[in-house]
Amino acid sequence: MQELRIAANYEEAKAAYSRRDFTAKSSIVLKEARESRMWLRLIEAEKLAPIDEVRPLLNEANELVAIFTTSVKRLRLTVTAGIICLTLVCAYGLSHGLSYGLSYGLPTAFRTSTSNF
Repeated sequence: MQELRIAANYEEAKAAYSRRDFTAKSSIVLKEARESRMWLRLIEAEKLAPIDEVRPLLNEANELVAIFTTSVKRLRLTVTAGIICLTLVCAYGLSHGLSYGLSYGLPTAFRTSTSNF
């Protein structure tokens, strides 16, 4: 049943409205994968099912955790880098007499003074 929650949350992440939303939803997928792995480890440790049935599922859970851990780390790094970059660009622009507006979702700079270049 846990695998269904991982798949359902992944489908939800693929329909995200933004990169930040995709990152947040992918984090939920990672949490579900880790929880699935924890239950499989418990089943294996307590010998609640035949080892030859649990081992392939545990291997798959380990792979899913590794995949989504890497994905979430990269997504968070990209989102954080974008915020830092935008902050630095704005700080630079403001310190050099520039103001910023938005055009098609991208920052654009224009001079507030009427001086020629």
